[in-house]
Formats: sequence, structure tokens, C-alpha cells
Amino acid sequence: MTIYAVASSNEYDYWVAGIFDTKELAQLFIERFQLQDMVIDEWTLNPHEQEIKAGLALYNVYIYQDGTVQGPPRITTMVEPEEIDEWGDLRLHTQVYAKDEEQAIELANQRRLKLLAENRFVACGKKGIPPP
Repeated sequence: MTIYAVASSNEYDYWVAGIFDTKELAQLFIERFQLQDMVIDEWTLNPHEQEIKAGLALYNVYIYQDGTVQGPPRITTMVEPEEIDEWGDLRLHTQVYAKDEEQAIELANQRRLKLLAENRFVACGKKGIPPP
């Protein structure tokens, strides 16, 4: 479920004036209370719920075309698009749900091998990985 937070537009002084279950109600709140400097931020209620209950965490993994992993995988809460960039050599940035760093690397490597087999391990940056 998506919720809508009416929040300040100032990133250095961020605060929330109200949370709503529809965007329309959030917009009406802004209009009725004349909150010109507010924005509507969309948030997912209970993000990662199933994964949390399963004991998993979301890991960022950077893995090169040859299988070398750049640094240890890091736990994150922010979902980002998968990409392949040119960080010296081609490098896949992917996110996986895993129980630990070792499993995160294993899952990222499976993704790397699939992309290589499909000839899709090509630089794409934020544009996303090309479809098969």
C-alpha cells in the first residue's frame, strides 16, 4: 500500500505535516491549509515486509564482469535500479535479498552469469539493463 506524506520541500529542514492514504486527500490538505511550500512524498507502507519476516536483508552488491566483487556487500533500505557501469571495467550494481553477505555474493554472481549468457553485460548506467 502506498501512503502520501505532506512534507516540507526543504531537504535541510524536513518535517511531515500529515500522512494520507490517497494522493487526492493529501493535495486537498495542502490546498485547504494553504501550505504552498509543501510537497507530497509517496512511501510504501511496510516496505520489505515479506523479506524481513523471512530473516532477509537487502544488499547492494558490485560485481565485475570477471566475477570479482568490489568490497563487501552492504545492507541498504533504499531500492535502486540495477545497472552496469564502467568503473575501470564493466561492473554490475545489483541488489539482492539475502540472509548474509556470502549469500548476497552468490545471488549477485548468478545474476552476473545470466547476463553474460544472454550477452547483456553491457554498460547502461542508470538507463537500466537492456531486455533479453
